[in-house]
Amino acid sequence: PFMNIMDLLDRNVCPGGIPAGSTCKVTTSLKWDESTQSPFFNFVVNSSKVHQVWFDDARSSALKYGVAKQMGLRGVGPYTWSDLDADGSVTGNPRA
Repeated sequence: PFMNIMDLLDRNVCPGGIPAGSTCKVTTSLKWDESTQSPFFNFVVNSSKVHQVWFDDARSSALKYGVAKQMGLRGVGPYTWSDLDADGSVTGNPRA
């Protein structure tokens, strides 16, 4: 599910999938990973369980689109972990 990342960063709003009534607190500033060219941050649920959120923004998307263009790819598209089979392979069926 998509969410406004700034809601979590600015207002500590819990993302979908976190049980209702939980308390979420961002514990890091926005970080940048050079190897994946992607932003991420950590947050804690109910003062105990740490979660990490990775996402693409305008900067990371532009870098990835640039690589696709350099490689002569004809298109790019998003995926979610649920698009992968249990063994990590892609079958072409997003819900396989």
